[in-house]
Amino acid sequence: MWTMAPFAILVLCIAVLPLVLPRLWAHHAFQVGIAAVCALPIAAYLVFTDHRAELFHSLASYGSFVATIAALYVDASGVYLSGDIEATPAANTAFLVSGAVLDNLIGTTGASVLLIRPVLRSNQQREHRAHLIPFFILAVSTWAGF
Repeated sequence: MWTMAPFAILVLCIAVLPLVLPRLWAHHAFQVGIAAVCALPIAAYLVFTDHRAELFHSLASYGSFVATIAALYVDASGVYLSGDIEATPAANTAFLVSGAVLDNLIGTTGASVLLIRPVLRSNQQREHRAHLIPFFILAVSTWAGF
């Protein structure tokens, strides 16, 4: 049961620290440090209990996942949605709904990397936009894949 605590702490840090410490959270080194601190107890446990094979298998799977995300991100960067899309609640809802539908055609990851740039670009002039990414993750990257 104790092995679930670092994951819960990591999720809480991802949810709370950008709001509480936004300047510190903006540094990638800080984010990597938080992830490392949360991963170290589990990695140490696996190494010291002779479960190194499971640890290395997980690292290889994670590397494959990161390579897939990077390839999708690079491919999706070639798709450019032009036009002046006004940042209204209706436009943002249309992005979320179209992303949820697109999920079923090209998958959650593909739809997410394809639509995140247009959403961010159309909302760049808004003063309050911190809520956009969590809603995007829920609607496009998570819910629609079920």
